[in-house]
Amino acid sequence: MKNKLFSQFCILSIMNILVIMSCMEEDRLDQSDKHAPAPAPVTVSDVINKRGGAVIKYIVPKDKNLRGVRAVYERGGQKCQTEASLYLDSLTVEGYGNADHQEVKLYSIGFNEKLSDPVTVQISPLNPAVSLVNLDIDAGFGGVKVKLNNNVEKENLSLVLLADTLSNDISKDSRNWFTVQTFYTSGVSMTFVRTGMEAKTTNFALFARDRWNNKSDTLVRILTPIAEVKLPKTGWRDAALPGDLHDPAEGLAQYRLQSLWDGGESASVGQIYSSSSTTPMPQIATIDLARNMVISRMQMWPRVNEIYAGRAVRVFQLWGSLNPNPNGNLDDTWTFLGEWEVLKPSGYNADGSVGAVTAADREFFHGGMSFEIVPSEITPDPYMPIRYLRLIVVHTYDTYLTGAKNGQVFIREITLWGQLPD
Repeated sequence: MKNKLFSQFCILSIMNILVIMSCMEEDRLDQSDKHAPAPAPVTVSDVINKRGGAVIKYIVPKDKNLRGVRAVYERGGQKCQTEASLYLDSLTVEGYGNADHQEVKLYSIGFNEKLSDPVTVQISPLNPAVSLVNLDIDAGFGGVKVKLNNNVEKENLSLVLLADTLSNDISKDSRNWFTVQTFYTSGVSMTFVRTGMEAKTTNFALFARDRWNNKSDTLVRILTPIAEVKLPKTGWRDAALPGDLHDPAEGLAQYRLQSLWDGGESASVGQIYSSSSTTPMPQIATIDLARNMVISRMQMWPRVNEIYAGRAVRVFQLWGSLNPNPNGNLDDTWTFLGEWEVLKPSGYNADGSVGAVTAADREFFHGGMSFEIVPSEITPDPYMPIRYLRLIVVHTYDTYLTGAKNGQVFIREITLWGQLPD
């Protein structure tokens, strides 16, 4: 008897569910009724012009057939459209390359895809962000430095560096440009370095391009890269001066300082340098380079699986000396070569947090990050011969925002570039 009652209860429950589903299906069919009229047009309430476009605010009609709003417009000679759902009161049109007046048509869209009569809106975009950036190119060791300033809108930009195949005769009016490299960034101020170039006078050009292919003015410079070589690591050793703080993790030999120059530029070669997690910050190491060198830049490779995070280096300093004080003090026997924060092409958040990591960020981070030594107010001429290099890790990503007094540092390899004095 109980089994029979239970069976009847199950049958009734299934029937109720089917009735409810049929009602839901019926409602859904009503919303997409192909015979329903097109919805009423929107009422435009405001236009807020912005760089490269405008925000158009409107009031949607009270129409059960309304699915959303569509803007149709021309941009760069091509027909474009942007849609917004019925729950929004505005949409944005963008990507214009100048400040000319533009016409936009707004349509209400029904669930059956019928369009209302258009509402024509006049907008006056401001000049796009890409037209306002400041660009520069300078000669550097082994190549050129590409500089971006004033990307105040943090627009996603491509910086396109060109060179001229006819540079052997720079007096020629004709040019045969080819792309040397494209750098990607959304940062406000960035400097990128292109190396591996011959030390010969060359015509270079640079322009910025946004995601809609709008371009800045093109900057042209005649520059001569400075000769630069990869400096040998033969004979490098840990100078182990008093005050140096770089105890290897767990006291294991494979994590010692010498792992920084064991050929680990490839992820499959060599060990990593890893300090103990109880090592105080900042962490200091001194390397005897075995001979006098002029350093123009340093490359650094992080551990493979840490990307702008964890125990990877974020802020560090370099100091150089020919004959350091044996007591390890950072006195006038040392010359300050520079302080760097690891570049993030897409930029850090305003509070210093990392934020989203882009493909361009990953490419830079694992491609042998390059840190160029440049003149500064502290050291107007940093290109003097040195034999001892002092690396001071000020912050890792773990310690940067927390201010932790102790931290662990991971570095896979470092490589120096510059010149060997005669």
